[in-house]
Amino acid sequence: MQINELINSYSDFIKKKFGRKVYKAGLSTGLICPHRVNNSGCIYCNPSTFVGENQASESDVLQQFRKSAERIRDMFGDVGLLAYFQDETSLAGSPELLINTFKEILELDECLGLIISTRPDYIPESVLEFLSRQEKFVSVEFGLQSIHDKSLSFLNRGHSFADFEKALKITSKYIRHIGVHLILGIPGETEQNIMNTIDYVSESKVISEVKFHNMVAYEGTRLSGIYEDVKDQIPDYEEYIVMLSKVIERLNPDIVISRLFTSHVADSAKVLNPFPGHKTQWIEKLRKHLLAEGIKQGKDFQL
Repeated sequence: MQINELINSYSDFIKKKFGRKVYKAGLSTGLICPHRVNNSGCIYCNPSTFVGENQASESDVLQQFRKSAERIRDMFGDVGLLAYFQDETSLAGSPELLINTFKEILELDECLGLIISTRPDYIPESVLEFLSRQEKFVSVEFGLQSIHDKSLSFLNRGHSFADFEKALKITSKYIRHIGVHLILGIPGETEQNIMNTIDYVSESKVISEVKFHNMVAYEGTRLSGIYEDVKDQIPDYEEYIVMLSKVIERLNPDIVISRLFTSHVADSAKVLNPFPGHKTQWIEKLRKHLLAEGIKQGKDFQL
């Protein structure tokens, strides 16, 4: 069995929705995360790992899209494209600027829709209302990471779980597809803490998608400064595969899984706790473990 037969994968979701292969063109609004500017940012944040080459070298979003489109089609042929505003906090700007930016991209025939990444404290309602009137696909994703305030405080997220719930309630009035990012292996969290977060996501009526991340200590981050004190609490490669498998088994099978491991956009970034090999090998190891344990997404889900 392939991994797509064991989980509700994003690639299958996309094929069903668009009837073809669709890839994400990474874009930037040019905004910098206010939390990083004002409050030092998240403890694990290293901007070089999530800002792609096109975003870093080109400020104009149309040019960013064209460059990304050219690169993607050179690699994969005539595929569909979604504009993915992935770096920083993509809704942390004036509503006028954001609406004009998104409108500009949505007017491109080759753009099938938008994916917008943001924080719970940056969800301008007028922008959400504008997005709700678009015929093209729109997804908004939040960095939730955990439902436990103690963990959010350790990560220096700068928001509480209550803040996230408020943001989710507002966003769900306008946006039908909402995703969340979760970190598995936050120091101080027990397996039960993780499962509580998974149960919350599974039982939500409005969360459609989840991205899982292993806890990565990038050199130069504040996490790297305390790494020696917490490294025994962060799952290694083998431990993460086991934990991720348990999470998959517990997760509502209707929720799309669009990421299984932390992405390393900048290969030059130094990591204190790297996984061996590369992502294709990680997914293969996960697939084999799922098969060996008889696990499929949602096997242990109970509403």
